[in-house]
Amino acid sequence: MNNLVDEVYDVITNGGVGFNFKETSLHILKDKIEITGQIQFNQIYKEVQLQDEYSIQILFPTDFPNTIPIVREISGRIESSADYHNNKENDGFCLGVPGEIHKKIHKNPTFKYFISEIVIPFLYANTFREKYKKYPWTTRAHFGIGLIEYYQNLFNLENEELTKKFLYNIAISKEAIKGHIQCPCGSGKKFRNCHRPLYTKLITYHSHNDVQKDVLYILKDDTTLNLDKIFREKMHTKKWYKLYRICLIQIIRRKKIK
Repeated sequence: MNNLVDEVYDVITNGGVGFNFKETSLHILKDKIEITGQIQFNQIYKEVQLQDEYSIQILFPTDFPNTIPIVREISGRIESSADYHNNKENDGFCLGVPGEIHKKIHKNPTFKYFISEIVIPFLYANTFREKYKKYPWTTRAHFGIGLIEYYQNLFNLENEELTKKFLYNIAISKEAIKGHIQCPCGSGKKFRNCHRPLYTKLITYHSHNDVQKDVLYILKDDTTLNLDKIFREKMHTKKWYKLYRICLIQIIRRKKIK
């Protein structure tokens, strides 16, 4: 904990390559560090150099990198909507697909890297959009669709429906599934001889529980059940797995997924 606070304080004080903080306060809470203030950057992408400043709040968890920090713009400049890549569950930036973020911060689990390689590109893209009416790079689709795209590419699956079937069957087990079962991709091979190597690599930085939580968001978009209230009340509590099981069983019964 002390090492994490020291590292955050050092970055807040000294900044990093192409960015710095000003008028920033730190509050050490039980399970996170709350950082509130101004962040300035001077960055270039494909010969387009942009300078800007944002008022932000960062809730930086003490179990980082296991939990992804929440970052918010607090002056009202960035609209709180999916179109501006804001997460309506916590009103924080949608900084990317969780698996992709975990992969990045697993390699360099520091506050400086998180700001430099994840937060600053998000802010740069917003400034670029304000100036040029488009994003500087291709962004993923919102919510469950973006997650499906990510997993479809990761596991090289043919289409969206197969990807959902694969994930539902992978994630229904409380622990990572065994290698001797038939792979849910439909190849007819045992899991260990098919997609298990890719899945084993994934869960070194994005755990089986993280995958299950991703599946919850896919389920939320894939069911006619009104889950918004349940999500707000349960998603960030110890009851999330029970919610997950209830949702998944409903989907499997409705769609007869084998």
